[in-house]
Amino acid sequence: HNLPQRTATYHNPRMAAQDPDPADKKYVNDDSKQAGAPYATKFFASDRLAREAFTFLAPENSSDDLVMMDPTSIGEWMFELGERLFEEGSLPGLPCWEKEESPEIRQSLQYWRDSLAEETGPAFNNLVQKSFQEAEAGFFQLGRLAPRLSALRWASCMCWVSQRSAAVIQ
Repeated sequence: HNLPQRTATYHNPRMAAQDPDPADKKYVNDDSKQAGAPYATKFFASDRLAREAFTFLAPENSSDDLVMMDPTSIGEWMFELGERLFEEGSLPGLPCWEKEESPEIRQSLQYWRDSLAEETGPAFNNLVQKSFQEAEAGFFQLGRLAPRLSALRWASCMCWVSQRSAAVIQ
């Protein structure tokens, strides 16, 4: 969509002596550009406990590892690990793994992916809560043990993030 560009007069009183005609200066406010970082980046940067959710998906990481992680990447890494759990299981390469389809887990992953682009806390929280609800439903509807264990790890991660997000919003 094309938004009209707004122009406004720029005037800095401290520069008035150096700039004899401040009315000649103009700036253009382009509303189509994103104003700041997505809320997920701010959330993981400011809430160290929220980063602990990552350990549900990658238990080989410790709390010390989480401190050094880049908060801009944690959400995307969580999505990639969740998708990998759904496609390959808790133990990738396990010869007895049989994938079981779950629309709820797929929807949970999509809600999480969508939440990573949100700019506001309430919108992020809303999608995270939906992601947790779908993950929980997916866990309960799966029948085989291996897919259920994978879904349990994803649901635990989403439960942790949803509780931290709700606490931060309140």
